[in-house]
Amino acid sequence: MKNKIDLETTFTEILSFLFTFIFGLLGVLFTPYILKKELLPYLSYPDVVSFYLMANYVVAGFFGFLMMMVMSGYVLVTRRKDFKKIKKFIMLCIYLTAFLFAIVTIFNFYFTTSLYKKGYGTCWKRSFYSETLYIKDAEECKKRGSEVLRKPRSAY
Repeated sequence: MKNKIDLETTFTEILSFLFTFIFGLLGVLFTPYILKKELLPYLSYPDVVSFYLMANYVVAGFFGFLMMMVMSGYVLVTRRKDFKKIKKFIMLCIYLTAFLFAIVTIFNFYFTTSLYKKGYGTCWKRSFYSETLYIKDAEECKKRGSEVLRKPRSAY
């Protein structure tokens, strides 16, 4: 009986190893293709780039929203406003949110600066919450019904 259990365990381990090895091999083989054909076009600089600053901050605030939901649920379920049991979770969410806001601020500054260095200009925004259009040709703003805020120039 013991040999049967060992044999089944060994067979399961071998099958698990083969499954992991085959999918790992497929991942290694197809990663260059995926990077070249699917991902690199998104990382290039097209003629028009629409960029939402506020969307990045909303994504960075996910842990803050999660913390507020957990705290609200905790108060609704326990009817207590004592947060000693979930204090570690709250502090973790606060630290993660602050860290992500700092990262997003640095990313937004870096990304817009790199676009300006590549010679992009900007169009007037329709509202504070709309996307900013970074353009290489001033005619693109007119096509979209807007005016040029910052003229594009040749990249240096």
